[in-house]
Amino acid sequence: AESQGVELLELFRLASPKDPNLLPQSVCHIEKSILTAGDSVGKAEAAGRCLEVLSGFGPFEAAAGEAGFFPSPDRPKVFWLGFADGAARLSEAAGTLSAALRAEGFVLEERTFVPHLTLARLKGSVPPAAAVKAAAAAKELCRGARFPVTGAVLFSSELSSGGPRYSELKRIDF
Repeated sequence: AESQGVELLELFRLASPKDPNLLPQSVCHIEKSILTAGDSVGKAEAAGRCLEVLSGFGPFEAAAGEAGFFPSPDRPKVFWLGFADGAARLSEAAGTLSAALRAEGFVLEERTFVPHLTLARLKGSVPPAAAVKAAAAAKELCRGARFPVTGAVLFSSELSSGGPRYSELKRIDF
């Protein structure tokens, strides 16, 4: 399995003229909404308070599922891994958090939440055939992988020429 992971990363390094912005494991995330740079510290504090609605949600187990690209394999920009198990609980948590954020006056995306882990953000062009091959390799590499979901974290990201830097603002346990 480890060699498949190396092959997967090498596939992107070979397929893309610029290396993809591979996210370290600790930054793999389930993204619900993003507060923009113009948001005040007060909004970040309010978002942190909203996170409290998930306290007591209860830990659960998730399992890796499909892998793919947003917006599509023809134009891959985000490499993601979905869930075979746990997706309904993740969606429930996202819905609970969304309701709390809206009650605090946050404007959120209207599109349906799709639970996933962002594995990489790609720069440059990746041939569609390479994207399809990478998604199949990721699915195979992660087949049967199960992991506990025990809490939620509010992160801040600071964009820079070297890529984003993530800082934990608040963590809650389920």
